[in-house]
Amino acid sequence: MKEDRTLELSGEQLRRLIDAATERILDYIESLPRQPSADNEGGAALARSLREPLPESGHPAEELLDLLFQTVIPKGFNTAGPGYLRPSDTGTSACDDGHTTRFARPDHWTTSISWAS
Repeated sequence: MKEDRTLELSGEQLRRLIDAATERILDYIESLPRQPSADNEGGAALARSLREPLPESGHPAEELLDLLFQTVIPKGFNTAGPGYLRPSDTGTSACDDGHTTRFARPDHWTTSISWAS
């Protein structure tokens, strides 16, 4: 029997993936008031640890979601929670979406997941 190498998800698989992501996103949003305004210790080391060659085979999406929501996303600046003075609060920025600092390119991480470019 040939290995199924189809990249397309079935409707049910897509629904499970969306449900799994939605659950984690909602948990994250609900946790914002309890999160520190910054946790950037070890951010550069974390970024370096994520570099790896392309995988030869697939892995369950839940593994990636767990890595993102338990390890990567919490590392950095929480611009949506209490205790964070946003640039727009100081008049230095007219627009601050409050989330782009969470998802940035690893080569831009200095002290944490830094500014998206």
